[in-house]
Amino acid sequence: CALAYAAALCGSSQTSVDADLSFFKGQVWLAMFQLKHTPYTDLTRQESCVACQPPNREKQMPTVENLTIGARLTLGFAAVITLLLLIAVMGSLGARSIAQSGSHIYEDRAVPLQHLARVNSLMLQNRVLVAEMMAEPVSLSELDSRLRANIEQVTAAWKAYAASAMTAQESTMADAFLAVRTRYVKDGLLTVRDAVRDGSMDIAARTYKSVVVPMGADAQQGIDGLIKLQIDEAAKEYAESRQQERQVLMLNIVGTLVAIALGAWLAWQVSRSITGPIRQALGLAEQVAAGDLSA
Repeated sequence: CALAYAAALCGSSQTSVDADLSFFKGQVWLAMFQLKHTPYTDLTRQESCVACQPPNREKQMPTVENLTIGARLTLGFAAVITLLLLIAVMGSLGARSIAQSGSHIYEDRAVPLQHLARVNSLMLQNRVLVAEMMAEPVSLSELDSRLRANIEQVTAAWKAYAASAMTAQESTMADAFLAVRTRYVKDGLLTVRDAVRDGSMDIAARTYKSVVVPMGADAQQGIDGLIKLQIDEAAKEYAESRQQERQVLMLNIVGTLVAIALGAWLAWQVSRSITGPIRQALGLAEQVAAGDLSA
């Protein structure tokens, strides 16, 4: 507008110039008034001027695009490392649990089974020793020493077995066996020995037949049941340990795959957030180079 009025003034008289200048000043004042009271608006098109709008000062939610390249890379590496550490911790806990299961099988099943086998072997020897006493009374002293030593070893092996961890069923079976074994030793083995020592071979033979044989069978049945229970419990705990091992392995595999997928996704996101603005800037530069200043 100023250029148009200046051109017009150059070819007019003084009176016309003064009038036109007053009109021009009025137009400038009016334009300034409109700019003052209607800011950031295109007066010719009466459309909102987006470029003239003041920047939005409201706080924006932080996104990956708002972070620096170093911060994006740090965030991605931190997420992957955290997941890998979690997998390592899970693997360590699983390995520890499996090791504890193996230790439990050995300490609470294999060792007690050894004690029970010792008890069973010594009880069979004692029954043979009593039969030899009746067959060879002259060897009673030697046989009696071996019998008493075996009884003490059986007691010690049983105490060692009883000190191990037991299930409720095992505890009940152990108490029943202990009661049978006590009567078997007192009313059977020692009674036969005393009868042989007194020369009462008839009483010794009758006691052996009526007490030692049936009570020996009951004691044998009890010890066999305890041995079988130990084997069954060991097999059960071993199966549970293998199942736990498979679960830990599966968790590690799944965790590793998740870590790989997360790492790939984070790498793609970071790469996209970096290359996206670069591609946009290159596109704008190409448009400007081609003469398109509207970009």
